[in-house]
Amino acid sequence: MESAVISSLIVAFVTGITFLAYKHPIAFKRLYFPIFGVLLLIGVGFGAWNSAISITLAALKDFIPPEQFQAATLKAHALDAPTWYSWAFMGMVAYLVFLLWLPNIIEDEKKDKPKDE
Repeated sequence: MESAVISSLIVAFVTGITFLAYKHPIAFKRLYFPIFGVLLLIGVGFGAWNSAISITLAALKDFIPPEQFQAATLKAHALDAPTWYSWAFMGMVAYLVFLLWLPNIIEDEKKDKPKDE
């Protein structure tokens, strides 16, 4: 149930932001950088989280018996943010960049279209 609500909210957000970018490109440009900034902070947070886990594990290596280090490594990396988070983050950033360029794409299509159509 919870994942259905989250999925619905994501679809609603993407639909709304796409409509805004298409119909009101100037308003979208004003919102682009705050949205991009939030996404960037989230991405940096995930990267910092995963790096902190790796750095902590490396610092504790001397205190973990060698025969248990493999198990400790697996346990520590189980705390890493899932890989699909990174792919989703990159996809969202790419989509926002596409939406930022959407008015240019539409403008080019209008220029290329013959006047008699």
